[in-house]
Amino acid sequence: MLRPKIASKHIDGATCLVHLEGEHDVSSAPHLRETLDRLYETGSYVVVDLTWATFIDSTILGELIRAYLRTGESPNEKMAIVAPPGSPAAKLFDLVDAPNTCFPVFESSDAAMASCGAAVAPPAQTPA
Repeated sequence: MLRPKIASKHIDGATCLVHLEGEHDVSSAPHLRETLDRLYETGSYVVVDLTWATFIDSTILGELIRAYLRTGESPNEKMAIVAPPGSPAAKLFDLVDAPNTCFPVFESSDAAMASCGAAVAPPAQTPA
């Protein structure tokens, strides 16, 4: 079992990025809830990146839905989820049709941040 890790960082004044790594289930759900609640107190836009999550269960899905529903309470709060195609999270989201029934799902953190209106670093220029 890969130990669950939840890390967060502020990208700019209004955007926070949350990374989940490893296996996440009922044991890590309270930590995710606390992290998301804390970030909504200090930032308006939250991007949850599940690229490195090797497993998520329905309790994690429930916490993501709960946090997304919170964004409906304020026009200044937004949330986006990153789940690359074929990832464990994307497979679960496909089962529940998450993009159409729960929350927006993006293939990359850049796309998710852009959907929230966050500044995305321009791609590196190749020398001519």
